[in-house]
Amino acid sequence: MAPYRARSRPWWSAPGRHSSWPYLLLTSLVLGGAVGVAWPYNPAAWSLAGQVFPRSEPQAVLVDIDPVSLADYGPLNTWTPAVYRAAAEQLQQAGARAIGVDVLLDPARPGAAELNQVFSQAGVVLAAWPGDPLTPPAAVADRPVRSGVSALDRDSLGMTYAFRTGYRTAQGELLPTLAWQLARAAGAQVPLDTRPRFLHRFSPAVVDTRLSFRDVATGSFRYADVQDKVVVIGQASPDPARPTGSELQARAVASLLVPPYLSFPVWAAALMAALVAGLSFILNRSWGLLIALLMPLLLLALWRAGVAFPGLTLATAALVGLALAAAEDLLARRGVRLHSTLGEQVLGTRAGLSQAVETLLSAPSRGQAYLFLIRLEGYATLEERFGHEWAEEGVDQGLRRLRDLGPQVPNLEGFGFRWERDELVFIVDPVHSDVEARDIAAYFAFTLNGVSLRGQSLRPSAGYACVQALPGTPLDEVSAQSLIEAARQTLLPAPLAWT
Repeated sequence: MAPYRARSRPWWSAPGRHSSWPYLLLTSLVLGGAVGVAWPYNPAAWSLAGQVFPRSEPQAVLVDIDPVSLADYGPLNTWTPAVYRAAAEQLQQAGARAIGVDVLLDPARPGAAELNQVFSQAGVVLAAWPGDPLTPPAAVADRPVRSGVSALDRDSLGMTYAFRTGYRTAQGELLPTLAWQLARAAGAQVPLDTRPRFLHRFSPAVVDTRLSFRDVATGSFRYADVQDKVVVIGQASPDPARPTGSELQARAVASLLVPPYLSFPVWAAALMAALVAGLSFILNRSWGLLIALLMPLLLLALWRAGVAFPGLTLATAALVGLALAAAEDLLARRGVRLHSTLGEQVLGTRAGLSQAVETLLSAPSRGQAYLFLIRLEGYATLEERFGHEWAEEGVDQGLRRLRDLGPQVPNLEGFGFRWERDELVFIVDPVHSDVEARDIAAYFAFTLNGVSLRGQSLRPSAGYACVQALPGTPLDEVSAQSLIEAARQTLLPAPLAWT
C-alpha cells in the first residue's frame, strides 16, 4: 500500500479556520492601518506617563504678576515703563538667557513708545495679538521688538498637550510662536514649522519655582533661580489643576530647550497598527487580548527610555483584530450549524454496524472479514477547548483522508460507522491473513496521523478483530460489542513512517 497523499488544497486554507479568514485578515490589516492614520499620537497617555516619569530640571521659570504685585503697582494697563525696566534689568543681572512677556499690551496705551524702547533694549520677546501676531506695539526703528503668537493646541475636550513653533495665517504666511522666539533667543536651534510638539512635564514643575513680579522688580529674589534660564512674565493660576496660558508657555519653552523624545511618523504608526491588528487576529482570543494589554505598559516603559510610543493606538488596533477573530468564530459556528458534518453524512450508527456484522455472519462465506477500530485520542481535549463543532471538524478532516483509500484498501465495505464519539469502525472483506489485517490497521492509523486543528493534534491508534461467530453469542448488538472489545485489545499507535 502506498503512503497517503493528501488532496491539494488552496494555499490560503488553514486547519480549523473559516474559509473567509484571508479576507478577514486583510480587513484587520486595513482597519488597523486606518486606526494608526486617524490616531498616530497619544498625547493624553503621554501626559500621564510624564507625570510618572517627568523630565528633570526645566530651563524656564515663571515670574508671576500676582495680587501682591497688582496691589503695589496698580492695574496692569497703568504700569509705567519704569516698572518693566526695573524687572528686566534685575533679570539680566541675574543671568537670564531670555525674557518673554506673556501679556497682551494695548498698542494704544499711553507711553507705548517708551515701553517698546525698554523692551527692545532689553531684548524682551512680547506676546502678540492673536489676530495680528506680527504687529506688536510700535517698535523702535533700529531695534524692533520681537514678538510671537501666544497660542497652544487644545483638543476636543479643551485639554492642552501640544504646541507648535509656528502657525500659518489664512494667506499662508508662517508666524513664529512666543515659545519659539524665546527658545531662539536662548540660543536653541529649533526648526520653525507647524508640526505638533508635545508639552512635557518637568520635575520640579515650572511653576514650583515661580517668582513674584514685585520681588523681581525690587531685586528680592535668588539669582540662582533664574540664572541661565528663560523667564516668562505672566500670571499663574491658584489652582494647579487649571494652569494658565503663561504657565503652559513656560512649559512649552522648557520643552524646546531639552532634547526631543523619539516619535514615530504617521506612516510608521499606521504600519505598526496594521501589523498588531493582523497578529491579534491570527493569534485570537487570549493572546490577542494579551497584546492589547501589553501595549499601554510598553508605552510607559518606552516613555522612560525617551520614546513617544503610540501604545493606546496599538491597543485599539489589537482589539480590532480580536473583534474580527470573534466574527470569524461566529461565521464558523453558524456554518457548522447550517451544514451537517461529513461524519453525519457518511458514517453509520451502532445499529447499522450491528446489522452489518449480522449480515456478514449469516451470509455465505467468501473469505474472512475483519473489523477495524480507529480511536482518535485528543478528540475530548479538542471538544473541551473549542467546542463540539470544532471537534467534529477534526473528525471530518480525518474522514476526508480515509475517503481516498479506495485504491489502497479495495475491499473496504461502505465507509464505516461511529461507535463512541472518538471511535470510528470500518469493515474490510475479505482479508486473507492476520498479518494483512495488522498492516491495514497500521495504514489506517498512519493515514490519520497528522490531523491538527488549532494547534491540537488528533493521535490515532488502530486495532482489528476477525468477524466470526463466537460460541453462545447471539447475532445482535452484543456481537458488534464483543468485536469492538476485541479490537480494543489490539490498538497500536500510528507508525512514524510507511514503507
